[in-house]
Amino acid sequence: MTDPQTTCALVIGVGHCVRGSNWNLPLAGPHAIQFAEWLASNRIGVPVDNIFLFLSKKDIDQYKARISHTEIIPRHANREEFLKVLEDILYKRDGSLLYFFASGHGLLDSRDHQLLFLEDWTEDFHSRSIDVSWLLRRLKAHPYGSHFPNQIAYLDACSRYAEEVIGGSRVEGLNPASVGTSIQGVHQAALFAASRGQIAYAGEFGERLLKILKSDSLESPHDIDSVYSKMMQGWNVEGQDPLYMFHVDGQGTEKSEWVHKEGGIYSAANLKRDPRFVHRIELSQGFVGRQAEREFLVGWLDSGTQNVCVLAGLPGMGTTSTAWVWLHEDVLGIPILSSSSPRRDKQSFRPESGLEGVFWWSLKEDLDLRNCLKQALAYMSDSTIDTKLSDHELVEALFEIFREKKFLMILDGFDRLFDPQSGTLKARERKDASDPIEAETTLSARFVRGVVSNVFLSRLLFVTYLLPPESQLDQVGPSEEGGIAVSD
Repeated sequence: MTDPQTTCALVIGVGHCVRGSNWNLPLAGPHAIQFAEWLASNRIGVPVDNIFLFLSKKDIDQYKARISHTEIIPRHANREEFLKVLEDILYKRDGSLLYFFASGHGLLDSRDHQLLFLEDWTEDFHSRSIDVSWLLRRLKAHPYGSHFPNQIAYLDACSRYAEEVIGGSRVEGLNPASVGTSIQGVHQAALFAASRGQIAYAGEFGERLLKILKSDSLESPHDIDSVYSKMMQGWNVEGQDPLYMFHVDGQGTEKSEWVHKEGGIYSAANLKRDPRFVHRIELSQGFVGRQAEREFLVGWLDSGTQNVCVLAGLPGMGTTSTAWVWLHEDVLGIPILSSSSPRRDKQSFRPESGLEGVFWWSLKEDLDLRNCLKQALAYMSDSTIDTKLSDHELVEALFEIFREKKFLMILDGFDRLFDPQSGTLKARERKDASDPIEAETTLSARFVRGVVSNVFLSRLLFVTYLLPPESQLDQVGPSEEGGIAVSD
């Protein structure tokens, strides 16, 4: 049972920002105000002191009389004000239910984190945004998860990739602190206006959500499953599919599900952190098939005893595309093919074992293997990496994580590490004079030979145009259909 007297809410509406009138969202502010009014209404009964309303300055001025009528004190929708409430006020509160509602501009950063722009955000100041992905994980950890065991989040913002919106693939929203460990028993559900890569058309989601919440058709206003069900009845916004995610197993292990308007459920891998795509690919419109390879990869990831699997094929045969589709459709549960049919029986095609996380790097885009391994280590250890680490120390630190935790690391363009004529590892690419062990050994040789001679919980998929003999990876895959071979 939830007690309205101990329910708290973070409500954000950013209708105006410093970038100018072209970025105005006239419904963002009003929708946030209406959501706050709904919470404070006699029907819901949340005390106004428990509702933290953040609006752009123009909306505070424009709707001053209406806000005054609610007796809610509005705050400016900037990062300083938001963190002050989050870390100084909400941090000390104790209750049964926590709401998060936000409406404004957003995008996915280079880590696939969902950002929400605040009123003073610009391309030069990405820290003036809320990292919603970080925030949701933070709210499940101590003390918020202990104080608010039930949490509901609604986000009306675009989820397009940063490079499509403002250019560049390195955009990252900053977050102020580590996430912490999820508290057991936290029930968190989130409904986003759009799925990854999609536009949230201004106001459509918010209008429908508020209409549902204010209606008498819900048995419980806090039943997000019923809210989603009614949201999708008659939903016909082309190219915008609301994204439903939840964390409800009561054991502190996160689960996410992407539910689409056709009614099918795609169950994502049991990831404990967001996937890290350093590089992305544009999938060919004509991509079809590769079922045998994808099924083999699922089995390898789930129950295989080999650390490494090689996906090899001739140029132009769709080797990278196969890995990309397998990762999204079969591991993460994100449908990216136009032919994807949202059937529940597809769940059995996905891995059963949970993953700590997923890291994708393309050596075609960036051949700096040291940078690749440093970023992988930073992602998997969730910490800043000492730039003075020798090659030996870097590889060993990564291997230690591989031994203890199950990550999936995918290296596309693996063949770039090898001489195309001899198939042997290329000559030393950098001298590591500080490394007392095998100073003349290349980093790529140290890494490749290490992953095939150790036993790891983690799995590494190498996507390549050839099967280098020096890699010691013998082909034992199920097929060579269409020029692609799978090996482990």
